[in-house]
Amino acid sequence: MIEVFVLEKLIGLVIVLAQCAWSGKLFELFRNTTVLAINLAHINTLGVKHVSETGRSFRSVDRPLPYALPVMIATVIVVFVFPLR
Repeated sequence: MIEVFVLEKLIGLVIVLAQCAWSGKLFELFRNTTVLAINLAHINTLGVKHVSETGRSFRSVDRPLPYALPVMIATVIVVFVFPLR
């Protein structure tokens, strides 16, 4: 189960980066991610309300990635490529 979880996150990351690169919105994705990461790093000084409002003000760069797609790909890889040892 942990293998599927980790692999799903990596596959989702690759898909989102490829989707943003293809649509020319990679810079916007990195900028939004940086702003959110900096806000989370300084949550004690900014306050939870400010960080929460900042997170809500961002919207998806493109279409949101369905969660089931990377989970399915990861599950197939774990079951067929890395069978029980």
